[in-house]
Amino acid sequence: MNIQHDMRLNLVAGRACPSRRRKPHKHSVFLLLMTILLGLGNIGDARAAALENAASPPADIGHGFELLATTGNNVTDTTYRGRWLIVYFGFTHCPDICPATLLDIGSTLKLLGSASDEIQPLFVTIDPERDTHAVMASYVGNFDRRIVGLTGSKAQVAQAAKAFGVSYSVRDTGDGNYLMSHSSFIFIVDPHGISTEVVPAQIKPQSLAQELRRLMQDASDVSFEDGNGRLLSLVNWRGRIVLLNVWASWCGPCLEELPGLDRLQAQRGGADFEVVALAIDRRGVPAVLRALQRTGAHHLNCYLDPSGDVVTTLGVEGLPTTLLINREGHEIARWRTPVDWSSSKIMAVIDEARSSAAASRSARGGNIAPSNDTAIKR
Repeated sequence: MNIQHDMRLNLVAGRACPSRRRKPHKHSVFLLLMTILLGLGNIGDARAAALENAASPPADIGHGFELLATTGNNVTDTTYRGRWLIVYFGFTHCPDICPATLLDIGSTLKLLGSASDEIQPLFVTIDPERDTHAVMASYVGNFDRRIVGLTGSKAQVAQAAKAFGVSYSVRDTGDGNYLMSHSSFIFIVDPHGISTEVVPAQIKPQSLAQELRRLMQDASDVSFEDGNGRLLSLVNWRGRIVLLNVWASWCGPCLEELPGLDRLQAQRGGADFEVVALAIDRRGVPAVLRALQRTGAHHLNCYLDPSGDVVTTLGVEGLPTTLLINREGHEIARWRTPVDWSSSKIMAVIDEARSSAAASRSARGGNIAPSNDTAIKR
């Protein structure tokens, strides 16, 4: 199964070049599947049953559901926009993996300290007959007060599970009761609901906290050069929305994507938005300029990180990778394969971010983005 990540197991279809400087992420889907295939022998019957039914996430993962929250209100996939989500599916009668995972999520929130204020953990039942609103409210209170439980009708729960690619089934225990077999993953959804990172439920709190910090990190410390050799960082764009595309002249899919990025810059580029096409070419500015000219990308300026340090700093796992950076320098969305930049869904996210930036432009301070005349023209 070849799954690419869009909001952060990248779910945008397409080809990607592997990064030359960074090993595959330890929580990649490939390693996860190998763990499932090879490591079930000693994790217990209930845990094995939970893992054996993993389903492929849909392309629009996490979209189109409505459930009842333990807070008493009906919620949808848009209710928690603006916050990172940690989403886990399970059931209150689970003997081991579900309570262990919820305890680990609570521990993760404690490890994150004040950064956890930006996160909303959700526990979604796959057993709505037994997991009523009252039962869920009582249950999640045993782990961490910040965890919100979600339940609903059978149809609503089925739709939510489908939205995240979660499969489940009833398993008769032979004593008049039953357990639920279900795929067991933690979904990390970005504040715009665009990209979703999928990690195994058995991930340790320290590792999950590290992953969340990586996803939530300030991208401003990324440094690189313009076409004239001037040292820059994303601090220079503070107060603007940046679409940072990491590419290379030797990457075929990157070159195929450049014309779409160029059109986006021509249509949307201006005082509050720029497409920053950042090449990681050791061959230097001439190679980057040739690639831009060859693809007809006349509206994109030349930016270069010949050291490739950006790959490690931003956790780039393959090329092309594109990050949407808000006016404060924080990543708010990521795409890890070539993207159709004319997509209405993606344009809506960019325009929403730009609108937010425009609302507070007058109060953003004195950082000034590089003007176009500082970059080599083609």
